[in-house]
Amino acid sequence: MEKVDFAEEISVHLSGKSALDYFKKLIETSGSPPELIFLDIRMPEMNGFEFLEEYKKLDTNFISATKVIILSSSLDINDQKKASEDPFIVRFLNKPLSKETLLEINY
Repeated sequence: MEKVDFAEEISVHLSGKSALDYFKKLIETSGSPPELIFLDIRMPEMNGFEFLEEYKKLDTNFISATKVIILSSSLDINDQKKASEDPFIVRFLNKPLSKETLLEINY
């Protein structure tokens, strides 16, 4: 995999629950909220939309600046429609992602 300089800091979580626990700890310690979340629709323990609903329940000041990019290997039109209706979601991208796609992201 080729390295792409995309962000100053990246946090990777293998499940929605793990990510929610991480964000709750950030809030408790007055950490900075994420500017951008890449969110896969299919994840262990909860899907991406379920994760996003739980994320939105966190502290409003923490989540207000966060933008979400949905990733999917499915071409399910219902997922795309649901993503387009959510103001947190700024893009819907099909996997696999290319370096060019990542570099073109302007949120």
